Amino acid sequence: MDRLMDRQREGEGKDNFDSCEGSPVLITHLKMYEQQAAETYTRAMFRLVRDELEKEGLLTAVIGGRDVMSTTYFVRHFGVSGNEVKVVITKPTNTVCCCCKLFETIGILCSHTFVVLKAENITEIPGSMILSRWTKDAKIMDHGSLETCSTISHYMTEEARVGLIFSSCRNLLRYAASSIGAYNVAINDIHNLTLRLEAMCQKDKSVAQPVRRTDNVVQDPDIVLTKGSLKRPKLAQQQQRKCSRCGVPGHNVRKCKHNTRQNQPLEDSLKSYRKLSLPLSTLGVNT
Repeated sequence: MDRLMDRQREGEGKDNFDSCEGSPVLITHLKMYEQQAAETYTRAMFRLVRDELEKEGLLTAVIGGRDVMSTTYFVRHFGVSGNEVKVVITKPTNTVCCCCKLFETIGILCSHTFVVLKAENITEIPGSMILSRWTKDAKIMDHGSLETCSTISHYMTEEARVGLIFSSCRNLLRYAASSIGAYNVAINDIHNLTLRLEAMCQKDKSVAQPVRRTDNVVQDPDIVLTKGSLKRPKLAQQQQRKCSRCGVPGHNVRKCKHNTRQNQPLEDSLKSYRKLSLPLSTLGVNT
């Protein structure tokens, strides 16, 4: 996690340096809009605005209606009929509303808006159409926000406070190294601030104690068998069936030696069959 946060801070620092110190090359035909976007927006948002400026050259605008406070334009691709986009500009704030909803979705002006601004002879992007969250100074805090951050930092861990202090000192490092005078002032103030913080830490030991982290109590879930009932364990030796007459295993009542019907002589069987008037051929006896 620490390496991931360090990598994120390093990437953010590089983006901040490119946005504040770098100057992109102007390549579009609307250089007044592109120059203002390069000075106002961060580098990533500037690329998106420049893409919209490049699309503007393929569009044309026709006035659809005009009243006291607003003017309606219909924008479409040059040489292509149909697929018109409605754009309304309101005076005197120069607020533009386009039906493509790119400004409401991302927060930057679309190519249709730049066509209308050029048609109205407006040479700069209106301040009402620039969102502060995409500007270079979006992370600059005032005194009120510093008080809020001091309240929130009470619940931070030591690693989180170190990362926040490191990110807050980037501008200080750049300005302190710009000249010899700024370097001497920064070194003197840093030395005095270090002595003050050292005395504060010795006076109040609880400030330097990190927040105790609770042990991870999340464990693997218990394995539960939910698909039907368990199989019965197989017996080592199956229980043999016993005869219901003598109780000896290995045979049934039909094959039992103690069966009285099997011990009857053949004459008794013949008498019983004669009583039933059955032919003796059924017993296999020749008369």
